[in-house]
Amino acid sequence: DYLRALLDLARLAEANRGSASVRAAVDCFLRAPQLSPSWAGSLWPEVATARCRLFSALKPSVSAVDAFPLPREGRRLRVVVIAPALNSQGLGASLMPLLERIDRSRFELVVVSSDLASVLSTHLKNRGAELLPLETGSNVISRMQTLMPDVIVFAAESGKSDELVYELSRQRLAPLQIWYDGLHESPGVPAIDLFL
Repeated sequence: DYLRALLDLARLAEANRGSASVRAAVDCFLRAPQLSPSWAGSLWPEVATARCRLFSALKPSVSAVDAFPLPREGRRLRVVVIAPALNSQGLGASLMPLLERIDRSRFELVVVSSDLASVLSTHLKNRGAELLPLETGSNVISRMQTLMPDVIVFAAESGKSDELVYELSRQRLAPLQIWYDGLHESPGVPAIDLFL
């Protein structure tokens, strides 16, 4: 059971802060393909919270609240979608129904794209999504961190995407990170929790 193993590992990391062997065990656990949390379904909030607890134990100078904002009463979860080619017929057309079904009373939707002038971007803005330009350069990771996402969806077509999306997907920028690919190919990145 992935969640139980994740909680056990978090307890071990909390009891042995700074241990190189615990760091090695965590690294092996998170890279093991047979232990992917992609099946978590309705348990994903618990999985995200357990992962946050684990990562905060590995970095004792950062509290869990500072590392990732946890869901609180009265606050919508922030879903950040990074989609550089939102106008792409395949990716944009397949992603749009998913984004339209996000319950705006429970989730705040932020779309980060290099294509903010497309018809799809305008449609999302009219539905209440916040649109931000996809920036490049050395501060792009810190820019994504300032958005304080609860969930990040990396929407890209494998093999066609900008290297920037892959670089961002290698970082731990949110408690739950999802890869959405119009071609149904996995990027093979350990920091991705779910693959759609």
